[in-house]
Amino acid sequence: HMEPASAQLASQLKPEQLLSVRQRFDKTNKEWRADWLDPDAQGRLRYRTKQATNRLEDFYGRLDQPQREALQLWLTQSVFDPSLSYAERERRQADTLQTLQRIAQEGPAKQESAQALLRALVERNFNSPNERARAYSKELWNENCAGFAKFHNSTTPAQRERMVQALRGYEQDFKTLMAQK
Repeated sequence: HMEPASAQLASQLKPEQLLSVRQRFDKTNKEWRADWLDPDAQGRLRYRTKQATNRLEDFYGRLDQPQREALQLWLTQSVFDPSLSYAERERRQADTLQTLQRIAQEGPAKQESAQALLRALVERNFNSPNERARAYSKELWNENCAGFAKFHNSTTPAQRERMVQALRGYEQDFKTLMAQK
């Protein structure tokens, strides 16, 4: 449902708007590098553990010590590779900019072409044309699914109820947004 409106919007982008997108990518990449590439392995693990703990506590509430230890073990054994993740991030950003520039150059008259270009961009974002990145993404996805399932199985009934309430809140937010067509 978003495709026609997204294509129309992309076809109207001005060069200064595309430059703004590039600048935003540059800014967030600098922050990403500072968090994930600049620190040593221990610093990255501490940061990743802190981020994961904060996210999990947003859903489940306070984690107990055995849960924190299990999370630490999960992340310590992870296949997460910040260099490969960053390279794929840069590939997606370059692809996004090139696609948006092409759509903007073709203009609003090429609506079907713009929709096809956006559809292909989304596909490349979910399924990288880089075989190594695709395999890594699948391995990391599987690892995270297994790790999260194991973590979830360690939670208390009260933590699970809190998770249900958090998900209901998200559901209500989406319903509200959908009603505001």
